[in-house]
Amino acid sequence: IEIDITAFYLVPKSWSKKKQEAVRTGDIKPTVKPDIDNIVKIVLDGLNGVAFTDDKQVIEIQAQKCYVFDEEQEGVDVDVKELE
Repeated sequence: IEIDITAFYLVPKSWSKKKQEAVRTGDIKPTVKPDIDNIVKIVLDGLNGVAFTDDKQVIEIQAQKCYVFDEEQEGVDVDVKELE
């Protein structure tokens, strides 16, 4: 099993236009909690017994944290692929 996880964080409205532009250009990335390893753990534990029998079947994980400007995009996106 291969898992892709993307956690989307809302850019704080209090940030200056300069700081928001730095987010748009990729110069500022989210370093907010939770840590990426904790996100992976939560996702794997939540999918255990649902998307796969046991998380020991997962052999590859891609995880990242990103900023978004739209509240509707905030959250976690998970893609699960069964490998041949």
